[in-house]
Amino acid sequence: PRSKKIWVFGHPAKFEGNSKYFLLYVQNEKRSAVTSIWISRNRKVVEELQKNGYNAALAGSLTGIWHILRAKYFMIDTSVEAIHYRLSGAAQVINLFHALPIKKMERDVEKGDSTEVTLFHSKGVVKFIMHFLVPWRFVKPAYVASTSPLYTKVFSSMFRIPETRVKEAGFPRND
Repeated sequence: PRSKKIWVFGHPAKFEGNSKYFLLYVQNEKRSAVTSIWISRNRKVVEELQKNGYNAALAGSLTGIWHILRAKYFMIDTSVEAIHYRLSGAAQVINLFHALPIKKMERDVEKGDSTEVTLFHSKGVVKFIMHFLVPWRFVKPAYVASTSPLYTKVFSSMFRIPETRVKEAGFPRND
């Protein structure tokens, strides 16, 4: 069963972004009752983190798979695929996002030749193919971090989630 006391963090290729700073906070908090672990596909990132005393594992290793399957929370700032889409069932995805959007993004992009239009606004066979090829792009986060009421509305619209699931907690990298 998934445990609320196990959190996995990740980024597609590097140790960076809001997920990095939130992991550092949780792992450096001496009173933390949470087991937190950085999941990466990059062996050098994992080795460097372990060398510096942080919990980290390769996504495809037994340790990595064990933590991914046991974690109740996936802390990301891009896509659930940063950790592992196929093993994410019943986990809650917390999207810390990676920036403040100054243009329309994700599901709010409705016209043009962008990937978002193809992904989120296609119909019929194209929609079916997109869901088959990149299913992780359609995972809606359980919660999204926001920096202000303005961005709460933006993120709610972008991800098509209620504003109650967007938490004005700031971004770990900045706060």
